[in-house]
Amino acid sequence: MPTNEHFPDDAIMAMFDCALRFDGYKYEQEAGLADPVVTGKGLSDLTDPVLETLIFYGNEVANLAVFFWLQRHFKWSDDTLTQDSREHVVFDLLFLHLYRAEVPERYRNEEYCSRWEREHKDSSEELAAMVRSTFSRSLRG
Repeated sequence: MPTNEHFPDDAIMAMFDCALRFDGYKYEQEAGLADPVVTGKGLSDLTDPVLETLIFYGNEVANLAVFFWLQRHFKWSDDTLTQDSREHVVFDLLFLHLYRAEVPERYRNEEYCSRWEREHKDSSEELAAMVRSTFSRSLRG
């Protein structure tokens, strides 16, 4: 798990669980975004415009897919991103945008939805307040 100077590990894990409630790989397949060779390439391509513009999609399912993909990116990346990188900023903004959202039934990852409900939902407003408090940081990355 990547470290983040802005949040304790349990807060990062809660945010990751929130993102993983959505089955992004199923969405990638069903939306026709899947690359036959590289898993996640379609999700990466979906994420790039958000990272460039800092503008979310009008479609919440696409935003959930970007949120999911950024979590996967952090898990598999080489940890060279700073906490003020666009990837981290967008991930945090998407958390704030989506933590109260229900995941559409067809894309629910039941394990993570259950974990979110059981372990994090009751404290999600405090977590959101913690995330909001970090936005005095730079959007340069």
